[in-house]
Amino acid sequence: MEGAAMRTLLGLTLLILLTQVACGDDLEGETLIGASCKHASDCDVGGVCITTGTGGMCSQKCKNPGQAQECPLGTYCDEQNVETTDDPEQSMTLCFPACENDDDCRDGYKCNNVNTGHGKICLPENL
Repeated sequence: MEGAAMRTLLGLTLLILLTQVACGDDLEGETLIGASCKHASDCDVGGVCITTGTGGMCSQKCKNPGQAQECPLGTYCDEQNVETTDDPEQSMTLCFPACENDDDCRDGYKCNNVNTGHGKICLPENL
């Protein structure tokens, strides 16, 4: 392959990768959503720490519950009544870890249907 064609191919590949990241198509495992936390600083940059459940749970804000690509791969955007380290208990639109059943969630969390759209997410047992 000649130099110009190779540079074009590499440029297109890079453009595709950057577009996917910008749209929220992160690779699974590259986010801390669902991880335990005590403070928002324990989570991804710009993340929040939900304190409603056992051991806290990292999340991030999103805007449109049920919309595709609002959250990283393996998570759903949904509106839930939760408390965070920065906000009192209130209805918040956040990314939650996706699940199929309770075994997919950490101890102290259950797999529940999302409020908007299709799918299930891990939520604190006490919600």
